[in-house]
Amino acid sequence: MSQVAIIIPCHNSVSLIGRTLDSIFSQSYDKFRLYVVDDNSNDGTADILHCNRHRLQVLHHEGNANKGASESINLGILNSESEYVALCDHDDVWYENKLKEQMQFLELNKDVGLVYSDGYVIDEHDRRLHSLLPKQHTENGCPSTLLLNNYIRTPSSVMIRRKIFESVGLFNVNLRFSHDHDMWLRICEKHKIGYLDAVHLGYRQHSQQNCRKKDLWTEGFDILNDAVARYPYDKVSQRKRLAVLNYRIGLFEIRNHEPGKGICHLLQAFSLDPSRSIEHLLNKACAGLR
Repeated sequence: MSQVAIIIPCHNSVSLIGRTLDSIFSQSYDKFRLYVVDDNSNDGTADILHCNRHRLQVLHHEGNANKGASESINLGILNSESEYVALCDHDDVWYENKLKEQMQFLELNKDVGLVYSDGYVIDEHDRRLHSLLPKQHTENGCPSTLLLNNYIRTPSSVMIRRKIFESVGLFNVNLRFSHDHDMWLRICEKHKIGYLDAVHLGYRQHSQQNCRKKDLWTEGFDILNDAVARYPYDKVSQRKRLAVLNYRIGLFEIRNHEPGKGICHLLQAFSLDPSRSIEHLLNKACAGLR
């Protein structure tokens, strides 16, 4: 049995899935099995997957339905058996030692349930824009810190012990865009998570992601409510997270020509966390003057 199951959920990924697959097939560690869940693509993605059929297993939802990323990841988990599970978004790329070094980390740190790494934000042409994480980043293992800021920005950066899913369950299928943050919180609330200070991936930013940002932040309210019902987060952290969500939605509304709605959200953010709201606005004003 392969030691690592790699799961890629994809939908209409013809322009980028080839680069993602190439980065996986170029890994320095090759004892893995790759599962690609084709979530009812209709753009030629299936043709690319078919050309690589001898190196991967394609999975489909019943009736070839479109179910979203969370259900697609769950399907991959349920159809695989390896000790470790590594996730990769269809538009990201891995650098060659990602699997090898993360697996070594988990082998050496038996008490860690999830490990994540640093990487670069890249554009549509694979150009490196900036690091995912600040140089001084460390993992403090505190769920409240992760609640306030989802610094594990992409599923492509993690490797998880399979047995962890027996403890926390699978991905929440009611979340279409923020299922990863919800999962990291559930894991952090019960298990130790680890940070491997190494550059292991390219996290791609492209224009198609912008339309999903409001949904991502809106789902944050559901994630917060579920988290508070599940774990004793302090009131200050809850209030600060509410401020972040309102601030992000407010900026989105203003940028998308809804100033009235945007200002209401920004005022709510200010009332919940005045100091942080002012700091963010000043930083943006200073950045605009440069």
